[in-house]
Formats: sequence, structure tokens, C-alpha cells
Amino acid sequence: MSVPFTAAQSAGDLSVVVVGWNDTTAQVTSVTDTKGNAYQLAVGPTLFADTLTQSIYYARNIAAAAAGANTVTVTFSVAAAFADIRILEYAGLDPASPVDVTASATGSTATSSTPPAVTTNASDLLLAANTVATWTTGAGAGWTSRVITAPNGDIAEDQVVSTAGSYGATAPLSSAGPWVMQMVAFKAAPSGPPPPPPTAPTNLAARAASSAQIDLSWTNTSTTQTGVKVERSTDNVTFTQIAVAGATAASYSDVGLSASTTYFYRARATNASGDSPYSNTASATTSSPPPPPPPPSIAFVQTNYATPQNPVTTVSVPFTAAQSAGDLSVVAVGWNDTTAQVTSVTDTKGNAYQLAVGPTLFPGALTQSIYYARSVAAAAAGANTVTVTFSIAAVFADIRILEYAGLDPVSPVDVTASGTGSTATSSTPPALTTNASDLLFAANMVATTTTGAGTGWTSRVITAPDGDIAEDQIVSATGSYGATAPLSGGGPWVMQMVAFKAAPSGPPPPPPTAPTSLAATAASSARIDLSWTNTSTTQTGVKIERSTDNVTFTQIALAGATAASFSDVGLSASTTYFYRVRATNASGDSAYSNTASATTPVAPPRGQWSARVAWPLVAIHMTLLPTGKVLTWDDHTDGDGAHVFDPGTNSLTAVPFSTANLFCSGHALLPDGRVFVAGGHNASAHVGIPNATIFDSASQGWSSAAAMPEARWYPTVTALPDGRVLVTAGEINCDECNALIPAIYDRAANSWTQLTRASQNLPYYTHMFVLPDGRLLAASANRRAIASLALDLATQVWSVVDPAVLDGGSAATYAPGKIVKSGLGRDPDLPGAPSVATTYVIDMTRPLPAWRQTAPMAFPRTEHNLTLLPDGSVLVTGGSRNSDVGATAEAVLEAELWSPITETWTVMAAMQTPRMYHSTALLLPDGRVLVAGGGRDFPEVDQPSAEIYSPPYLFRGARPAITSAPTGIQYATAFSVATPDGARVAAASLVGLGSVTHAFNQNQRFVPVTFQPSAGA
Repeated sequence: MSVPFTAAQSAGDLSVVVVGWNDTTAQVTSVTDTKGNAYQLAVGPTLFADTLTQSIYYARNIAAAAAGANTVTVTFSVAAAFADIRILEYAGLDPASPVDVTASATGSTATSSTPPAVTTNASDLLLAANTVATWTTGAGAGWTSRVITAPNGDIAEDQVVSTAGSYGATAPLSSAGPWVMQMVAFKAAPSGPPPPPPTAPTNLAARAASSAQIDLSWTNTSTTQTGVKVERSTDNVTFTQIAVAGATAASYSDVGLSASTTYFYRARATNASGDSPYSNTASATTSSPPPPPPPPSIAFVQTNYATPQNPVTTVSVPFTAAQSAGDLSVVAVGWNDTTAQVTSVTDTKGNAYQLAVGPTLFPGALTQSIYYARSVAAAAAGANTVTVTFSIAAVFADIRILEYAGLDPVSPVDVTASGTGSTATSSTPPALTTNASDLLFAANMVATTTTGAGTGWTSRVITAPDGDIAEDQIVSATGSYGATAPLSGGGPWVMQMVAFKAAPSGPPPPPPTAPTSLAATAASSARIDLSWTNTSTTQTGVKIERSTDNVTFTQIALAGATAASFSDVGLSASTTYFYRVRATNASGDSAYSNTASATTPVAPPRGQWSARVAWPLVAIHMTLLPTGKVLTWDDHTDGDGAHVFDPGTNSLTAVPFSTANLFCSGHALLPDGRVFVAGGHNASAHVGIPNATIFDSASQGWSSAAAMPEARWYPTVTALPDGRVLVTAGEINCDECNALIPAIYDRAANSWTQLTRASQNLPYYTHMFVLPDGRLLAASANRRAIASLALDLATQVWSVVDPAVLDGGSAATYAPGKIVKSGLGRDPDLPGAPSVATTYVIDMTRPLPAWRQTAPMAFPRTEHNLTLLPDGSVLVTGGSRNSDVGATAEAVLEAELWSPITETWTVMAAMQTPRMYHSTALLLPDGRVLVAGGGRDFPEVDQPSAEIYSPPYLFRGARPAITSAPTGIQYATAFSVATPDGARVAAASLVGLGSVTHAFNQNQRFVPVTFQPSAGA
């Protein structure tokens, strides 16, 4: 992120850069500017757990710059949420060592502040800044506001003091909320006349240290210099400054140079009064590059495989022979569907697996990926098992594991290639290697059977009964290479190839030295962050070990060669964990670091919200896909209006659809996992379209189904028990011109059937539910309160269930036949009206069902969302105390949790963003709730962002793991689910994939199931 100084800058001044952002994952990797001034960290990073981070940097004695000629650039390790960069320039400060003292603090009150710091200098500039989740309303008493950023509301303020003393910073906020505040006291420049310009360095000498490095040395002759400017030239005419060395530096190493090249150097001292004359000029010529190494010895070591013939979520395969430290492990993962996804590849020894290529898909049939772990740890025969975990049960999973020696232990992948087809030979397109000596590894996933290796390739395994190959070939020259393998006949196949680079020649490096300064910090009740200092330049990774008793340690991860931090997640609350780390390379492990410990805090009793994440759209429609990803779209579906969100990576992929505008449609899921969308928007409000549209999560593509008999805008879509889909209500072409005739879509015939005898004038987005006896209940509606009706599909007759006209802005079926509804349902086009907090339940399994009022919500709400949770409770999020869509100040930020046992609401943690009309909420497979959207109806403020809520049940320890489950089950039949955590399982339920828009989830279902533990399950 770059910010320019718009006015001219004076030489010798101080530049200050305040860097804040709304997460604790990203880190600042560099702060630079156009003029080459050197920035140092003054204070930070200071973190408010999982929410905010801030640091303050400075550059002393800066170079002069014309107006607009100097731009500050801040670079983060990963994308930072809501980065807030403030740059300031000050004159009259110490050009050599300006920082006196610092202070920092975090909190969630209505005033941000720092603890007092005692200055040591008579005259100081106090500079303070905050990063807040609310808004800063002004400077603290005695402070001068220099900037309050918009729209973030973060301040930079200052105060000049003339005596040493105890000083702290404050700044009032608009309301209570998370904040970080920091203060730096900068010393004034020494009094008296400025020193004269320094004298020139002497005896400059240059020596070539290698083909890429020249070492410089010189003698300093001045006691007033604040630095030494080093310049370089290749022609002894045009010199360019390459560095500013420290005030007392007398040497410098210039690296990254070209081999067999002569370089010229000169140096001059500098201080606030200017630069000295130049030193003598020195030159040196880099040496010739070393001769290329002989090809290393690449060798195949061992292989094994597993081919479970039932759908599974976890597959484990052991290395049966011993493994040598520094070798390469390769894992080819194939399966016979395109719905499941690999969530992790791990092994017993804690080696870190990375994706080399894939996933590559043959649409609707096959998927394959290849993973690798470099520089693996040694293991005895049978002591290391690879485990592949899928998001859902994968069909005919085929896992091949292989070990190779003699490959690059640091960065082994050269190039990759992949292909799909249905011919009688599987193959990849050619890939151009860049390394002289490579191992070519290839594998396929086929619907037929592989009969052998391709020409020039060696077969290492053909799995049985699946018939999938893993083959290899060693090449000793760069070139264009592709893989082939003949099949028993034509049929779908996927084939992938990875070229792995040979290990560099020469003797192995010595074992690395131990990391130091290991520190552990509890970031939440389920996470501890580690940091350490690496002391070795030869390490290829850092092994991280954990213990709960400080006696028995277990390796939990292998971090990268340059990694200096790690986040340990999924921990138990209120538990002390101990950690130690050691560096590793092909020659062995270092000694251990110091041991560090941290204790996770008590789990948040009201749950916990993530940081707000910016999205490129307002999520008006959201559907959970069988892949665990989320389909979402805005008030348009073309261009950037439709995306698939991956909660695992927090990434979005555009999936535009331009055939029709699916805004204001209804949607649910078909039995095969595709998303069915009915109706949409025809240019103006209240005018629908007859389109029926389908989204395939496997191909992430759209298609059109048979058109509906009539256009619909704001319809309701309900999945029926027989796999068909019912569409009710929705407006045709004007306000209150409702579609009266329900229609059923049959996906097998791609046809519609109108229920002509079931005409009913229902308001748009009626809240429809399937009942245990097969009837459908119209419980309430988004637009207004209604009397509840039931539809018998067999007779096409509606009957009144309860004539009482009761509010219900959102509704959910919290158990079979049992519905809860709450809040106000009101047309957003009408003048604003106070919301209501009323809550009603009905039990449709009783002989004479009727709505019964229960305890109200803590906050009145309109346009809120009710979301079923896997423990049977119901979460309410968003909405407003008034139905006026422009009354953002009336938004309800607090979530509430409804218990079906006590029939009462409990206030939960508050989110950061007003989410009113057009907001959405969706249960994710990991038990969290994705909340997004709001806006797109003037004057309501658009909310192109999302937040994720973690309910309290996620802080009770690690979630149970499901290792296998059936891909389909029949009504009223028993089925088996395998888990290693059976002793901890107290309840089980089936939860439908949600599909939500306009404050109603049209597809969520909750069905508790009885279960009987069995041996090993």
C-alpha cells in the first residue's frame, strides 16, 4: 500500500509511518520510500486478539524531496484487512537517535489510551496513534489532532513537551469497541549550532568475495557523521547510491552481483549539515561462476498404496520400509467424483506436505492431485503413515505414496503438467524443464485400467483393483517432456506430471544451530502464537513440538526454512501448553530452543466474531454447496456479481451468469447437490422472470432448466421429499400481482407441473416448510403477517392451521414439524415502523396445532436471519429496531441464541457491521456461521463484507472427527458413521445445506437422529 508526501520535504527531517489493520494474521514485511530513507520500527506490533494490529515506524535524517516526489510503501506478508496508513513529517528532531521512550495498550472501552511513559529528554515530541473498530471523535486533552482517517476513524495526534516527565496518550471514541493505541516520544535535535559537514572517509578498499559479492572497507575520519553513503558504478563514470551505512560502520558487503564483472565504488560521510567529499575510488572484479555440478544421484526408494472401495473421508497408508532424512515423499491422491476436496495431507512424523499440481478434474467423474514433502524426517520401517483427509466422503479414493532420494531439499518442484481425456492413452501436455537433472514423476486416475508405463517411463505401482499408475523417469538435460500411460480402453482419465529437481552437488551442510528466543502468546481460547529467532542459514525447516506436561513432547508441525512464527489452533480453553523448536536439514536436527509456554484463556461465553473481511459484492443470496464452499450473488449475476467463497482460504472466485439476472430469486438444493434457482429480476421492482437456473458446484458452471409457467419475483423454493421442487408465491409484473398457482419442477423430466386446484394469494417470500406428514406449512412471510395455512399436495387443498395473524419476520424449523418465528415482517417500501421482539412456536405434530407465544428476543428486529445450529439451537443475527432500511443507527449488532429446551433467548457477542435488509446468514460445515451483506436499497448503506461467528460450542475442545460416512441414505434406515471420538459424542443430527435470501433460509433442515455406539466407531 503506497502513500505519497504531497508537499516538499526538507533534508534532516523525521518521517513517521503509522500502520494499522483489522486482523492479526498479516505482518508488515517492509516499509520503504522512493528516496531510499531507512525505516525502523519504533513500537509494535501491538495486537487486540483476532481483531486489530498496529505498529509505528520512523526514518531519521531523511533526504530532501520535491512535492509529490517521495512515496511511502508498506508491504504485508498476506493481504491485510482494512489497512490504515498514516504518514507524517516533523522538523527539529534528533537526526541520529530520535526515539526516547514508547508506550502501547489495547482495550474495548470508549476511550483509547496508553499507559504513561517516563521521558528522559527535556524536549520531546509525543506522537500517538490508534486503530479502532469504532470511530475516533477527536484528540485527547492537550493533544493536537493531525489526521482522523476516513472512513476508518483512526487518529494520529501529537504534543510537544519541554520537561522530562510521565506522559500518556488518550483519544475519545464514538462508542466502546476494540482498539489499539501507541505512543512514541521523539527527542528534539541537540541545541547549539549544527555540526560542520563531516570529513571524507579514507582507505576505501574493495575485495571480491565470490562471483556475486564484493566486500568494502574504509576508515572513518569524522566524529560527527550520522552515516556513510555507499555508491556503485560499472563504468567509473555514473555512480548510484546503493546504501547508507551506520554512523560507525567501516565495512559493507554488496551482494547479488553479476559474475565476471568489474564494479567501482566510492563513499562519503553524511550528517544533518550535508555530505563530506568523496573517498578514493576502489574497484574489484567478481570471480567467474563455479562450474556446473555433476548430476546428483536420484533414486527411487519405496512405494505403497490404498484403494478403499467404499466412500471415505480419511485414508491412511504406511511407508513399510525405513525412510532416510532429507528424502522426498510424494503422495498421489485420486478419487472418482468431483465433489469431495482434500482438506489435509499429513504424516506421523510431522512432515509438511505441499500441493505440487491439481486438483485436476474430469467433469463429474474424476479428480486427482499430487502432493509432496521435502527433506523428510528419518523414520523406522512402518513408523510413518500418510493420512489424507477429504471434506466429504470421497468415492473410490486411490492413494499412492512414494519415497525418492537425491532431490532438492529446499525447493524441489521444477515444472508441472496435467491433462484430461477419454481416449485409450492417458497423457499430459509437454512441460519445459529448467533444471539439468530432474526426476519426472507422473500418475493417473482412470475409469478403465492402466496396462503399463509409457515409453521411457518406469512403472512403480499400478493399484488394484483401480488400475491407476505411478511412474517415473530421470532426465539429465533440460527439455520438453510429457507423460503417457496406455489404458485397457477408452474412458475418462486424469493425468499429471511433476518434474522434481535433483539435489545440489557438494558435501551436505552441517546440522543447523538451534533457534533462540522462542516465545508463546495465547491469541484466543483456542489458539497460541509462537515466534522465534533463526540462527542458521543452512536449515531447511523448523520442527515444532508441543506438550501439556512439559515432559512428553509431540511434533505438531514442520515450518518452512525461513519461518519465524507459527499459530497452533484447535486448542482447549483454560489449558497450559509447552513448546520447543529445533531447526533441521539433510544432515540432521539442531539442539532444542528454549521451552516457552502459554495458557489459553477461558472460552468466550458469548461466542466470538472474526474480523470483518471485505468482499467485492453485497451478499444478498447465499447457498452452502456440497463442497463446503458458498455460492453467493449480489443484485446482479453478470460481471463481478456472483462468486464462490471458500471458507478454508477466505478466497472468492467469480462465477458470472449473464443469461438472466438472478437477483430477487428463490433457491434450494436438488438431491444431487446442484443449486436450483427460480425466477429473478427483470429490470425493475416487482417484475419477475420465468427462468429456472441451475448451478453445478463440481464444475462451478451455470445452466438453464425448463422455464416456469409464469414469471416470478421474490418466490419461495422448497425441496420436496421425493426430490422434486415446489415454487410458491412471488410477484409476476407489478406490486401485489402475485403468482397464485404453485408449480413443481421435476429434475428427471426437466418439466413443470402446475397445481391448478391449489390457487392461493400469498405474499412474496412466504416461509414454507415441509411437514413430517408430507404437507407444507406457510408459516409467515417476509412482507407482512399472515394466518398460517397448510397445503396437501395430493389433494391440492389449502387449510387454515391457525387463523391468528401473527408477526414473523424470519422463521426456522428447529425440529421435524416444529417451527419458530420471530420479529417483524414488513414491506421495506412502506414507511418505517418500530420492530417487534415477539417469538412464537408451533408444533404441527399435535392434533390441533396453534401458535404459542414464548419469551421475546432481547432486541426487536426486522430483516433478521434465523439460522439452525447443529446442537438444535437457533441463532438470530442482524436486523434493525425499525423497519426503515435507512435507519442504520437502529441496527442490532448483538447475536442471540434460542434454546428449544427453555424457549428463551440469550444475548451473544456483537458483530461489527450493521446487517439489515438484504443481509444473509449461513451455517458452515465446521459449525461456524457466515454472516454477510446488507444494503442495495437506498438509503441503506451497502455492506460489501462478511464476518464469521463461532458459537460457544466451538470452544469446548477439539471437534469430533468423522472418518467415514455414506454418500447417501434412505428414509427410515440405519447407517454407519465412523469416528475416533465416539466416547465424546453425546448427540447426532442431520443438518441440511442452507440457502438463504431476504431473511429466510429456504433449504435448512434439522433432524435429530438416535444412535448406538459400536466397537471402533
